[in-house]
Amino acid sequence: MNDKQLAAYTYDGKISPIPVNAHEEGGAFAKLTKKERTEATHFVATSKDLAGKTVSSKEMKELIGALNKQGFELVNSVTVGPRNFAKRNILALKKKDPKESDKEVTKDYGNPKSLSQEEYESIVNAITNSEDHIRKPGPSDLDTAKIVKLDADERLLLGKLPVKEFKNNEEFINYRTIDTEKEQFYLAKIGDKTFAIDNEGYDYPRYVARIK
Repeated sequence: MNDKQLAAYTYDGKISPIPVNAHEEGGAFAKLTKKERTEATHFVATSKDLAGKTVSSKEMKELIGALNKQGFELVNSVTVGPRNFAKRNILALKKKDPKESDKEVTKDYGNPKSLSQEEYESIVNAITNSEDHIRKPGPSDLDTAKIVKLDADERLLLGKLPVKEFKNNEEFINYRTIDTEKEQFYLAKIGDKTFAIDNEGYDYPRYVARIK
């Protein structure tokens, strides 16, 4: 593993090299399969400092999301550290194929057929699970809509939906999609407000969640 870059994730969104002791290096390497050791191009320690502070599951999700944005794909995560001392995860990563990254940029997130099952369910849940979402809204409902609570992954995913701009609430409510299958999800911008839409196969905005 000496020829791999081992770094610590800093919570300003950057990755910086850090010294790593032999126990951690050997322990992380031993827990990976031969295939994973070959695939991995970078290793990232999930502590905030050299004392090896353990990060929470929420911080771990934020870390993986930040690394994905920087072009990394997770190969595996292993826990290392001496007994009775703070342990930390070390993530084995590989650089994404540039061709795959291009596909990600051009992917149509409004069309369920272009999504994985996980992406589809995540979008539906983000829009419809909050108690503040609106079903079959009228124009006045949009004025009183509360911003729904989203985690970092949900906000990132909804941010990839195609955007449509409307002059006012009435124009949005009266909007009808031409292809109900390809345009199930989208973001509606009305003034300074943004709503995530799930048509659920209908031609009108059936489920609406305000996200901004």
